[in-house]
Amino acid sequence: FLVERGFPGSITVKSLQSPSTKEFLKIYEFIYTLLEPAFQMPTAKVEEEIPRMLKDLG
Repeated sequence: FLVERGFPGSITVKSLQSPSTKEFLKIYEFIYTLLEPAFQMPTAKVEEEIPRMLKDLG
């Protein structure tokens, strides 16, 4: 999915099975941008913002 949609980075099985925080945030931002093109990742308290954003999606 990520490769087909043009994810700008390398994707490995390992990085998908247990991504670092940085990898997770890059993937999350990429996917969320597909839903909301003007999206910009919040810089503060990402650990609180991501659950809120997912909840808002319904």
